[in-house]
Amino acid sequence: MKFRAVVYLSTLGKGMSYLKGVFFLIFSFILGMHPLEASSVKESLKEIQSEALEKDIPVLIAFLGSGWCPWSMKMENELFSDGALLQKLEDKCFFLQIDMPARASSDLSFIEIRAIMEEYQVKESPTFVLLSSRGKWIAQEGFLPLSGEEVTSRWIQCFEAFVEVTKTLETPFLSEICLGSLYEKAKTFGMCNLQEEILDRALTTAKEPFFYLEKFKALSKERKASDPGMLSLRKKIKALDPNNDQKAHLELAMIDFTSFQKRKKNRSRPGLAAQPLLDYIVQFGKKDPDNLWKVEMKLSEYFFTRGLLDVALVHAEMSLRESPEGMREDIKQTIDYFKTAIQQSATE
Repeated sequence: MKFRAVVYLSTLGKGMSYLKGVFFLIFSFILGMHPLEASSVKESLKEIQSEALEKDIPVLIAFLGSGWCPWSMKMENELFSDGALLQKLEDKCFFLQIDMPARASSDLSFIEIRAIMEEYQVKESPTFVLLSSRGKWIAQEGFLPLSGEEVTSRWIQCFEAFVEVTKTLETPFLSEICLGSLYEKAKTFGMCNLQEEILDRALTTAKEPFFYLEKFKALSKERKASDPGMLSLRKKIKALDPNNDQKAHLELAMIDFTSFQKRKKNRSRPGLAAQPLLDYIVQFGKKDPDNLWKVEMKLSEYFFTRGLLDVALVHAEMSLRESPEGMREDIKQTIDYFKTAIQQSATE
């Protein structure tokens, strides 16, 4: 069997500990398993990774706060106690459950669990980490508001996507369209390492703005707009789509808008953060009616959250004027809400 359950004593309070024996017995009975004989969490993980490498299948580690985390218990009740769902994963991965202690302890199991959590940057419960057969980090997810059936289906899709993407990447030459498809698939399942690999490969030959925009978006989280690398990328993107036919200028404006909002010095100057979208409206608004009303509404919502109610109302009304028929009723309701807020503010 490829499933393994490793359940350890977890400290819940002074002198109080528990062993998830009931779950383990049910899990073992359903799958016909036997507990690992490894003497520690670290050794158990090492043993599973060795088997995974031999059989060339991934490892799914579930970090659960059994007994103290309601979301972990919900997933245990809906997923891990259902043998039919677990058997769907049987041929797809090795499974390892690690119970996260609720409180710190000096015992060996806690120290090893904490080290593993730090290695995979696990900060909350539940967290699911998918590793390749060689132990390489693939993807990570927290609690999903889905049924056990839906979670199982998502994991299976993730396994299959990983195999498809990695196998395809072995091909010496791949078109930009193909790389784009692989990139979106990796992005869907949070496979950040694969995203970076595909992005770096695509940028060596890319002739469309998509991958340059993705790189620009990633860099905007850590660099300023005035950074030479950012300026070079921006120039490249605009040159590839000078007339905004592929909406590259809109993407740049949205990235800048998002980035500028997060800067502390702009929090007291909302107009500065909104400038990228205002500039887009001036330059391309009338040429892009499909997005003009959306940009106006984005600005309206932004100014409303900043307490500039009158400005928010102006942009909401402009959004209404440019919007398609099917959206006008919703926007009218927003405008009514803004007007009510303005009246209430005036009487306070």
